[in-house]
Amino acid sequence: MDLTPHEEKILELIKKHPEVVSDPEIRRKVAEKNSLSEKTLRNRIADFKKYGLLGSDKRVIAVKKTQQIINESDEIDLRAVWNILALKKWLIFKITGLFTTIGIIYSLLATPYFQSTISLYPAGEIGEISSGFGENLKGLAESFGIGGLGPAPTYNIPDIINSRRLKKDVVLREELLKLNAKKYIYTNGSVEHAEQIIKSLGIEDLFDNIFDIELANYVPKPSIDPFKRMIKKFNIDPKETVFIEDIAINLEPAKKLGMKTVWIENTEYWGKRNSDKNFIDLKIKNLSSFLKEINILKVA
Repeated sequence: MDLTPHEEKILELIKKHPEVVSDPEIRRKVAEKNSLSEKTLRNRIADFKKYGLLGSDKRVIAVKKTQQIINESDEIDLRAVWNILALKKWLIFKITGLFTTIGIIYSLLATPYFQSTISLYPAGEIGEISSGFGENLKGLAESFGIGGLGPAPTYNIPDIINSRRLKKDVVLREELLKLNAKKYIYTNGSVEHAEQIIKSLGIEDLFDNIFDIELANYVPKPSIDPFKRMIKKFNIDPKETVFIEDIAINLEPAKKLGMKTVWIENTEYWGKRNSDKNFIDLKIKNLSSFLKEINILKVA
């Protein structure tokens, strides 16, 4: 900071007589000798301490010269900047240490949150998509080199499965065991994904086979062609088959092929869309309860 001539004079006076900082009597004598009042000298000493121009040791006078960051050429003086940083290094270290400590404590105590995203293709609309990829998922898959070019692709998403907190369904397993019929899974996903889900439910050993998107030649439900592929592959008699779905529109091709159709009621938009159509034979609220009723009727 810039000092006035008067302040510079008093600072020089303090340098010659450092005792004035702590001894009121000497301060009075020095002030009178230099045409000053003791109060003025005392106030200036207080100001110098506040400005940081006096050291903490009252017997030692530390005059800290200020430096201009902008030099005469109107440029930043890097040396002056460095000197200021060096002068305040301990303050900088303290502030940095404080925020580092707060950050570490927060990272240890804060509840971790994770975000994952997934792109969903509405089952009822895929067949209507028209673009450079073709009319269905087969065109999309071929555009990216999926299918027929090596081993089957794997789509493992255990994080999504775990996030749903799927629990083993004891009742569902018990009723499936009682059901004396072949049981198949038809999914628009992969075999691996379907296996992970039924494993989470504890029913992975109760199905005869899985018909996935690859076996469907990447043509998803509700197209009727993959239904015909599934019927042929597993030698299924449609008239002796019950097709259960939570997406209503996927029941339409099953009904056309002669299967009995059951829709699991839900409030999802793509699930309940077209749920008022006549291709649905029965609506249920819970699969386990539905299978239990069938098994009771079978015994009776």
